[in-house]
Amino acid sequence: MANDPPEVTLKYIFWLWTLKEAYTKALGEGLGFDFSRISIDLSTSSITVDGMPLTGFEFLMFEIDLKDPQGGQQEYQGAFVKKLPDSRAPLSVTKKSAVYGEQYDWVEFRDPRTVLDASV
Repeated sequence: MANDPPEVTLKYIFWLWTLKEAYTKALGEGLGFDFSRISIDLSTSSITVDGMPLTGFEFLMFEIDLKDPQGGQQEYQGAFVKKLPDSRAPLSVTKKSAVYGEQYDWVEFRDPRTVLDASV
């Protein structure tokens, strides 16, 4: 990472934060959980908590392009985490480029404007 351009390093840091935050929210702890207890190696898709390999969770990392009202475009990255019924199930980490309206197993990618319009 030391030799990577700043934008690559920043994106990597965002991934770490996003995955940790999604995991702690799936636990119902949110930011009250000490993030330093979680170790993530994106190159091997491995996650440990308190030094123990994490099992029983499915992680979905996604990138999606958002169009702003001025016609520009921004890349957004995020993560969803689902606790699996079997706590011993192997950890699953998937990364994908998302498209609005696309259904991916347990997640549907919807345009936030349509969700907001429907709620008003």
